[in-house]
Amino acid sequence: FFRAMRWVFWGLLFWHLVGAADDVGPRANTVALLLTGQYDAFNRTICALNHHVVAPLVHNGSTVHIFGVSSSDSDRDGHMALLKNIPHAQVHLHVVPAPEIPAECAQYADTNYVSAQFSATKKPSLLFLENLFYKWRAEALCKEFGAAHGLRFDWIVWLPVNVLFMEPFPELAMMDPSMVNVPEWSTNVHAVNDKMAVTTSATSHAYFGLYNSLCSQNLKYPPKSDGERILKGYSSQAQFNFAKTVTGFRFVLTRAGDLLPMKQETPAFFKPENLLCKNYRYMRIAWRVRSMQLECQNPRTLEMSPDNLYPIPDCVWPTRKSMRGRNSTQIAPKLLARGEGKAGFN
Repeated sequence: FFRAMRWVFWGLLFWHLVGAADDVGPRANTVALLLTGQYDAFNRTICALNHHVVAPLVHNGSTVHIFGVSSSDSDRDGHMALLKNIPHAQVHLHVVPAPEIPAECAQYADTNYVSAQFSATKKPSLLFLENLFYKWRAEALCKEFGAAHGLRFDWIVWLPVNVLFMEPFPELAMMDPSMVNVPEWSTNVHAVNDKMAVTTSATSHAYFGLYNSLCSQNLKYPPKSDGERILKGYSSQAQFNFAKTVTGFRFVLTRAGDLLPMKQETPAFFKPENLLCKNYRYMRIAWRVRSMQLECQNPRTLEMSPDNLYPIPDCVWPTRKSMRGRNSTQIAPKLLARGEGKAGFN
């Protein structure tokens, strides 16, 4: 009898342990959030970063480490320290010395790189290389922290800080861990979006290594190349692929003292063919109203008024006979080449 009871006891214990293991859900992600760029308007946008990026990640069970990286030049007002106000995230701040860019690398970029960016103090080519450098250093600092603490990040997300995040960050379950995940929109069909990236620890080194390839290995690129074209060409050499899986996550450029949003950050508010919409002017106004709602009221308490965000109207296509039965991909290049659909810029 006692022998039989002993077998019953061990059997019940075994099934209890198996059942408990089955009840455990998937392991929570550990996410490194790398933030680089100009912090001069960060006091206006940190609330949206918390509300639309950090909070959704935490809500979905992720452990979030924020790595804020700047130079003394890019954070003159000390706004990077505001990151410490974000709850439910571990914050690591790094002030990195400005890079000493090799003369050959700087001269080649000055001759062959093109950009719509404007700076009263620096050449666009120099800003481009410096931005790549700080992204590269941010990834290295993240990996160094992980090695020192026995921590491997499941996801490494790079975001610029000089933008206002207009919509919630997508679920990481939608990302492809074997690729570099980027937004679906870009400036042209021969390029890839370089405004943000979602990578894993396995793919991050290749993506963030662009600065090293340009300035240490002298990677060449065609004349009149912008950042998106250069990134696309580099990916072939570094042997990694992009997945346009970041959908519906929109953000716009900000600068201290400027009205929000600035239209030149994302073409025609996230789709070039939106220029052709009959109601493009109203779409643009709607995005501006939403940006005003998301702007920080108090960057220390992260107070803003995000409830009941202003709705963005759907595109109303022109009803010309010549456009019937065609989609935006077919008609946009032809109309834009003829100079039509530009009224929304006025």
